[in-house]
Amino acid sequence: MPAGCPSNCTRLPGTQSLTPPRNQIHAWSSSAQWYRSGGQSLPALGFPSQQSTSGTRPVTRSLTLLAISDWRQVLSKKRSAAKPPDGTVFFIDRSLGVEPLRSVLVEQGLAVEIHDDHFKRDEEDRVWLAAVGHKKWVVLTKDQRLRYRPLEIAALRRSGARVFVLVAGNLRGSDIASTFVEALPAMFRILNRDDGPFIARVTKIGKVTVGP
Repeated sequence: MPAGCPSNCTRLPGTQSLTPPRNQIHAWSSSAQWYRSGGQSLPALGFPSQQSTSGTRPVTRSLTLLAISDWRQVLSKKRSAAKPPDGTVFFIDRSLGVEPLRSVLVEQGLAVEIHDDHFKRDEEDRVWLAAVGHKKWVVLTKDQRLRYRPLEIAALRRSGARVFVLVAGNLRGSDIASTFVEALPAMFRILNRDDGPFIARVTKIGKVTVGP
């Protein structure tokens, strides 16, 4: 069920879309029109209030469609509200492979770099980690050993690296991509408030926690 939609939402006929109950639609319609008008009433804006046969409730198809549209716009804005800091580049470690994660992140409008485009495939972790940290790129990896090895931790701290470690094992490439996309809003919030260094864990359901 979409966020912000009461439990008694219904499906639009012939579609997979959910629409709120009628009384909630009227409330959202009136609020949206009042807000857009700067507090003017609907009749003042040229929207006559047609009444039902009972003469008690204003019911118009145009306002119903407006309410549904406003509801969807609010949800869309919530999904896209979080953004990474300007100039953020995500670095995909070799442990994650390349596709489909790279393509999925690019589709999200993100800048992406790949391990093998900059380092030998068998490059020591402390070497590439330090270099990536100095470039201020954000590391995506599933190598949980980075959280415990003294040399890697030292390189991370010296370079100010920011690392997101996928802690879910045995995931296919498509599942890895889906997990990171789900986690992006939380990752963006962390990046906006923390310049690093840090290591954050990303779970299978996209929950993100900073710390070892």
